[in-house]
Amino acid sequence: METQKLADQLGWCITSRDYLQQLDSELRHVTRQHFESLQALRSQNYMDEYLQRLTRLAHEFSDQAEATVRHIEQEHMTYIDQQARLISSVLSDLR
Repeated sequence: METQKLADQLGWCITSRDYLQQLDSELRHVTRQHFESLQALRSQNYMDEYLQRLTRLAHEFSDQAEATVRHIEQEHMTYIDQQARLISSVLSDLR
């Protein structure tokens, strides 16, 4: 039974890591989309005063998204990777 619990925990690590990687990817995608939208507005001569505000907001979003991605990578992914290695090692020893 202990082996099954460990296998379940390893599965949780893998699933969590996949989810966090997807979140990371989505945050980067949305950031790119913001800047692409701004470029499209700029090319259509959108009102400059509004474009400046939107550009500032896009940069703020980008900065916050990048900080979130770094936090996920440094804190959560590192922890999950450590746990997965530990659990894999224990499972290997049980076999």
